Order: sequence, then C-alpha cells, then structure tokens
Amino acid sequence: MASERHNRYYHPELADIYDNVKISPEDPRDLTPSRLHRQLHALHRECRDRLRLEKVGESVEGRDIFLVTMGHGPRSVFMWSQMHGNEPTATNALLDLMHFLCRKADHPIAQSLLSKLTLYMVPMLNPDGAERFERRNAQGLDINRDARDLVTPEGRLLKALQQQLKPDFGFNLHDQNARRTVGDTNRIVAIALLVPPIDARETRTEQIIAAEKIASVMCQALTPYLDGHLAKYDASFMPNAFGDNFQRWGTTTVLLESGGWFENDPAFLVKMNFIAIVEACLAIARDTYHDADPALYRSLPQNDKELFDLLIEEAILLDDVHPEPIRSEIGVNFIEEHHNERHCPAGRIVDIGDLRVYSARRTISARDQLLLPGLIGLVSRSDAKRLPDEQVFLKYLKRGYTTLLVPVPTTEQRAEKFQSLLERFQRSRLPVNVAFVLEVDETETPAAGNLDFGDALAQGALALLRNTPAADAPADTRRIMRWFNRPEIRPQEFNAVSSWPELLARKDLAAAKKRAEALYLTGRGSLRVDDYADLVLYPLQSVSPLRLKQKTPSRVFVNGRQVLARGKLLPEKVCGRLILASPPAPDPSRQGYR
Repeated sequence: MASERHNRYYHPELADIYDNVKISPEDPRDLTPSRLHRQLHALHRECRDRLRLEKVGESVEGRDIFLVTMGHGPRSVFMWSQMHGNEPTATNALLDLMHFLCRKADHPIAQSLLSKLTLYMVPMLNPDGAERFERRNAQGLDINRDARDLVTPEGRLLKALQQQLKPDFGFNLHDQNARRTVGDTNRIVAIALLVPPIDARETRTEQIIAAEKIASVMCQALTPYLDGHLAKYDASFMPNAFGDNFQRWGTTTVLLESGGWFENDPAFLVKMNFIAIVEACLAIARDTYHDADPALYRSLPQNDKELFDLLIEEAILLDDVHPEPIRSEIGVNFIEEHHNERHCPAGRIVDIGDLRVYSARRTISARDQLLLPGLIGLVSRSDAKRLPDEQVFLKYLKRGYTTLLVPVPTTEQRAEKFQSLLERFQRSRLPVNVAFVLEVDETETPAAGNLDFGDALAQGALALLRNTPAADAPADTRRIMRWFNRPEIRPQEFNAVSSWPELLARKDLAAAKKRAEALYLTGRGSLRVDDYADLVLYPLQSVSPLRLKQKTPSRVFVNGRQVLARGKLLPEKVCGRLILASPPAPDPSRQGYR
C-alpha cells in the first residue's frame, strides 16, 4: 500500500471540499426522481455556462431521463448510475460532483476536470425503479441484463448514448449487498471494483490494462479512508451486461459497487464515491493514470461471505417452542421496505443457533441474559388518548411490549376522523409497532347508525374490540366483519398489563404468539427464522432455576433496531411500524398483516 505521503492519487483536501459542496440528502434513498429533477434544473439555472442538461429519453412509465454534460476537454468520461432503482449511492455522489464543478470551478482540481475532460453523466437511468425503490424497471426487467436484447427503453437509451458519444472511459456505478466481507476476513466491504472482461477468457488487452490502472487509482484514492475494506467484485464475463459490453464497444470501463459501512452510514459511502470518481477523473485529465500499477487492482481480495447486520451472541432463548432455556445466537439482517412514505429497513431474524463463527456489522453480547419475543397488547383508554407520547411508549416497552394495539372509540371511526388519527401517527417516529382496534358500543345497533367502523376497517384497522361474543353481534356487523376478514378480540384477553416477568411466573410462554395468531399478524410474537426482530432481553440471576435479576428489560429491539437501553428510549434508532390490515381476503388462515 502506498503511504499517504507518496500517494499521488490522494488529495486530502477533497474530503473538506466534499463537505462544503454536498447537496445530496443525508439518506441517499431520499433522492427520488422528482427531487433529482428539481436539483438538476436548479443547478442548470445556477451555472448554464458550465452545465448542459438534456432530456434524452423516458422510462417505461414516462419519467424523464437526463444527460448532464460538463467540461469541454478532448477526453470523455461517461458515468451512469441507478440502472437498478434501489442502488442510489452514486446518484447522490454525481449530484454533489455537479455542484462541486458549478460552485468551485476555479479550484485547480475542478479546472483540470473542466478543461481536460468532457464529462457525461446519466445520474438516474431507472427512475421507475427508483420511485418504488426496486431493482428492476416497470416492466419487471433487469436493465443490466438487457445489453443484447434491448427490450427495455432504458437499455436502448444507454446503448444509443454510448454509440452516439463514443466515450473514452466509462464508470458503471452500482450498490452491492452491504453485508459482503473482504476475502476470508470478517471486514465489511465498503467499495468493490471490477474491470469487466471483454470475453469469457478474460483476455488482457491494452484497454483492459488501462481500466485496471484506473481501478488502481481508485484503490489508492480510497485506501486512506477504507484501508482493508476494498475488494474485487466477484463476477465473470456476462455477455448480456452493459459494463462488459461497454468494454467490448471500445469504452475503457470500470465498475464501482458501493457496499456497507459500520452503523449503516450510507452518506459516508456517497462521499467515498465522490472521492473515487474525482480522483479517477483527475488522473485521466492529467494523464497520470498511466503510472498506476494495475497489479494493485488485481491483488484486491474478492468479495466473500456475508455478514449479519446484527448478531446477538450467547443469549438464553425461551418461548413456546423452547420451553427449556437454550444458549443460542440470533442473526438479524435488515430488509429494505418502503413504509408509510419513508424508508425504514426492517430487521428480520435470518438464523438461529451456534453462529459463533460468523461476524456482523454490529455484535451485542447477551451473556447471562434471557431473550424473549416482544409482547403484543392493548393499551388502556387513558394511555391511548395520550399517544403518540414517548412516555407512554416507554411505559409499555419497560413491560416488554413491542407491538401496541390502540383502541379507537366509536366517535373516531368515521372515515375522515379515522384518517386524521392515522395521519397523526404517520407523522410520528414510532419506537414500537402500532395497530388500531375498533371499540364496539354494545348498546347500539346498526339500525341506530353504528356502522362507522366499516370506514375504519376499510382504512386498515386490525380488529374489532368487544365484550360480547361475536355470535351476539347484530347481523350487519357480522356481515361486515366477514367481508373485511378481521378478527374480534376481547379486552380482558389482550390488555397490556402483564409484563414478561409476570408471564414467566405463570409459565405463559406463548402469550405473544397467541395474540399474534389471533390478529393474523405473521412474523410477530415468536423467535423464528424470517420473523421480525422484535426482541426483549432481561439480565439473569440464574438459568436453573430461572430467575431474573430485574423486572425491566436491559434492551428492547423493535424491527431489529434497539429502542430501549437501561430504561431509556433511544429516539434516534426508532423504526416502529404502523401496522395496517390488507384489503379483504377470502382466507383468514392465509392473511398476513405486516
């Protein structure tokens, strides 16, 4: 590894420059097609003399695809990003690069790029996928497997731009699995690089060697920040992929894949993309890339095994399937989900057992601690009126509850009032999962006008809450319940009064699971692979006989995020779900509300 002092491809001032020119959102996923559209037009208005903005095509659903051109030099670099809609890191970096070249055009680095290069950038090739935060386009096709058949409009546009512009260099910008490790180590891969081959034999032509030198420049630029966290992307020749075909069509191409970082810091990886791209472009502009050693790229360790996002070690597990305490690890990974208009990855249990040979982005020791599934329960009417107050949430978290049922009185069940209630919770950062259950006035009949609960059921209320058996309900009420396929529950069976220590004393290990099943809540209330990681930890005084050290949990996790520690809320970590029921389905045994 070249030292920083003698690393000609490392300009430390770029880190500070980036911090001053960053305009991309803190969470790269928040750069939606419409937001990017506004940012590009704002930049174009700000520096028309340096930034050319062209609409060059449309997606399947008619969203605009833009080409940005900056610089007027003899060498050309073509960069395209987010051909997979759920891979936004480099899109943000390109936006920040444009801002740098607009605002800091007199900086020596910017001067070199603008005078020696012509930069072509397609920051978001797949806006339909980006809108949904999905890999594929609106046809359900992977654009990066369409270089031969060209059945996607986005793929046809990408090839047409390459054929029209004939760029000298190409950067194919992606995100990879954020849990991959470097070689046989347990270090997370932050950036993986690949020089796409031109054939199945991986023939090393002069063009390939030049691309390896560019990749080596990126390695040296990133090593001061990411030493030990760089890898070679593991892919052989793919005749249907665009990177390989750009290489075959004469464009010296490098693939850059953004991986993961500790505590899930995507903004840091945007910065690393910016630095890698600027340093590579600078080496091309100043013609110094020829001096880079291609062996540095070739010696990178491969992407290897996957990490867990979260690993809870040496816990003592107990639930209805494990009635006797067992020592085990639990591995949790975060799955991207778009929930209530915001991105909030949900932690799922992906493995249970002896996982001591594995590593994770975050590891927690649960030695001498009892691990239980989070409880599900009905809050009191007085507490419901105060929600979403943090102190009320804290009260129930200390009892071990991770999913709360909020009773909705009959006066709040009409469509517009229930919608207002929903919006109040949607605007809140929830430390627990929340669902709504509808109180039924036992003294009223549908003839008296008490059918407003149908409005609330249509908007996602989970169940009816009543004291009398369902058979005693009016006929119209029963008909509506059958149509919406929602259960009826009794307050006395669901009240969130008993804590886990009290349930353990009664040997009621299935309390959470029984309530989840009664509500058709799949993935909650138990400790199984694929379940949501709603987890509660209690310090143990002894395992046999089972005795807890304290009546309140030491940690509580909701959807894999730790929301409680030492009796205090961790508000920056919360990622609770507003659980709304799906539209009517004919078979309640198959219904799953998440």
